[in-house]
Amino acid sequence: KKGFADAGPLGDLPKTKIPMGVVASDRRKEGAVVALGSVAIHLKGPENATKIDNSVDMLLNSLMTPNADVQASVADALAKLMKKGNTQDRIEDILDQLMKSCLEGDSTSTRRGAAYGISASV
Repeated sequence: KKGFADAGPLGDLPKTKIPMGVVASDRRKEGAVVALGSVAIHLKGPENATKIDNSVDMLLNSLMTPNADVQASVADALAKLMKKGNTQDRIEDILDQLMKSCLEGDSTSTRRGAAYGISASV
């Protein structure tokens, strides 16, 4: 069900105005990535470390989106978050996972996303 919008939560709003194509879905994902990264950047203190780590994990999962614009937005957000939270403690695991995806990924877009992630992590 990739590339389709879930219009259910909109209730009585006119669903005919919601773009349902893959390009619109990619734009929504890119917007969500930018918003998530922006919010996570402003979290401070050790009490928010798990929230930052969860945001980093969500962004890393978003690297598998087969769209270069989304992947570039994720890399921009990740680069700013690499020194926050517990990310520095997990950097080896993150890089190992990204290197494996980059070298052994199923598709070109998966390998490209992992390469974006490596560039943001280093």
